[in-house]
Amino acid sequence: VTYIGTSAFYGCTGLTGNLVIPNSVTYIGGYAFGECRGFDGTLTLPNNIDTIREFTFGSYDGVMGFTGELIIPNNVKYIGQAAFQKCSSISGVKLSDNLTRVDRYAFTGCSSITEVEIPNDVTNIEDYAFDSCINLKSVTIPTNVTNIGSFAFIGCTNLKKVVIKSDA
Repeated sequence: VTYIGTSAFYGCTGLTGNLVIPNSVTYIGGYAFGECRGFDGTLTLPNNIDTIREFTFGSYDGVMGFTGELIIPNNVKYIGQAAFQKCSSISGVKLSDNLTRVDRYAFTGCSSITEVEIPNDVTNIEDYAFDSCINLKSVTIPTNVTNIGSFAFIGCTNLKKVVIKSDA
């Protein structure tokens, strides 16, 4: 498999265990796994994708069950709108070193995340990007970020530490 189309598995229920997308996959369409229910394992993304499109793993009214740390592969430059919305059991996020933009609602409702370090190439953190990440305690932001959108961290009620990291 090299291509997973838009909404390919949208709304599937009863899926359990890990979701491992092989490195042969170079494209995952928006909504591909949106509104899926039942995952109770880890999510492993392929190293060959450069974009995580809108709502790829997100949910509007439910909760995605992926557990463990989410590692965004280093080829990924863009995380789309609501890509991981309500993936509430993801315990941590390691963002791609080549990431340049985190779109609106990308991690909204990811309530188990406790720490985020924004990579140096990111210039935009869009509106509501980390909204309602209620256990987020620490955020590190590089000086390259020129835009932090409205309500980007609203509802992060345990956020105690924001570090602006210089390049030096």
